[in-house]
Amino acid sequence: MRRYSLFFLIFFTGCASFLNTQNVVEIAISHGDLRRAQQVLSKNYGKNNELLYLLDKGYVLHLAGDYSQSIEVLSRARRVFDDLYTKSLSKTAASFVFNDYTRDYAGEDYERAMINVFQAINYAALNKWEDALVEARDADSFFKAVSSQYAIGKNDVYDNDAFVRFFMGIVYEAGATSQDINDAYVSYRQALELYKHGYYGIKTPDALKRNLLTLSQEIDPSEFRRLKAEFSGNYFMPLKEKAHKAQLYLVQYNGLAPVKQESFLIVPVPGDQRVIKVAVPKYVTRFVPDGGFKLSAVGANGKTFSDFSETAEDIVALATQALEKHKAAFIVKTLGRNAARYAAEEKASDKINKQYGDNVALAFDVMTGIFNVLVEKADLRCSRLMPAEVRVAALILEPGEYEISFETTASSYKAQTQKFLGKISLKAGETRFLTVATY
Repeated sequence: MRRYSLFFLIFFTGCASFLNTQNVVEIAISHGDLRRAQQVLSKNYGKNNELLYLLDKGYVLHLAGDYSQSIEVLSRARRVFDDLYTKSLSKTAASFVFNDYTRDYAGEDYERAMINVFQAINYAALNKWEDALVEARDADSFFKAVSSQYAIGKNDVYDNDAFVRFFMGIVYEAGATSQDINDAYVSYRQALELYKHGYYGIKTPDALKRNLLTLSQEIDPSEFRRLKAEFSGNYFMPLKEKAHKAQLYLVQYNGLAPVKQESFLIVPVPGDQRVIKVAVPKYVTRFVPDGGFKLSAVGANGKTFSDFSETAEDIVALATQALEKHKAAFIVKTLGRNAARYAAEEKASDKINKQYGDNVALAFDVMTGIFNVLVEKADLRCSRLMPAEVRVAALILEPGEYEISFETTASSYKAQTQKFLGKISLKAGETRFLTVATY
């Protein structure tokens, strides 16, 4: 029992510590205090939470515009994620006796794909487009690797992502070589197919339609005619003309991802003083500001160009699907842990009864029942700093200088209604990403 007590103390101290840290960071970023968030993240989340810490820290550095440091941290996160596909036997055994907090946080597949998105933006901001293209290819390789592990047509597997395909198509298009343009077209086509076939109820973004029309006109005239009829009313620019313009994309991180809460059931063991606890996590969604977000660019001549952002990714839906996929395994594991503990405790109780009598054995049964309730915990770890959704706005502009602003007309959004994002100078053929977080 002394060994259990020591574990109990270390376990609960550790859980409270990193959850409290995440909460402080979350409050800081939602108030725009990224310096405070970075200060809090100077200390890691402790044992078994390395990947979660790196994801959170890399994302906060990304939001703060510290792109070089974000690249370094997210590169480490990717290595850890990939390494954790193989688990150590000792960790597996410990999680079977106690709970999943004794295992390393291994992340979700959609988090791995979002690393590629954050990294591509980081590299693009530093004008390292070759590295951004590497991220696009890595995302494609990752989806192929995941898909190869499952049967064709399995619906609950995250082996593709409409937004990631759309975004990486933009990255490929920025590469501008004939191969890059072809890769962009393929990526845009994959994104379109996913959106059209009910990608979490998200409508195909207009920016994707325009980009597809531009490239299909150049690559596949018959497909272009079909798409032009399908996307009637969508303005697009021929590729040769577009090459003399600048493209400005706003990537908007809107709201905060859902958080996990514990759902549990305590069941008395018939004819015994002990109880068992079945605990599983569930997601609770949080406030997400609704639409009405607009990107505007004012040129030197005073002319204004604007585009409203559109939802391109629903991380709430991705997280919920990932959790649902694991739910059956969670229940099986928690029942297995309870059965294993009960068998060990029953054996110990019989031994105590023989040596010390019924009263001591009864006290042991009551104490182990309390221990079982307290130690059986649902794993509530998740990357709760990520946005609830990703929205995209796009402008095609003449080369020159522009004053960029972001504003909201959404009735549910109570923060600053207009934000000046700065002055930028755009060159012909340039693609530029801007990011903004809204809470």
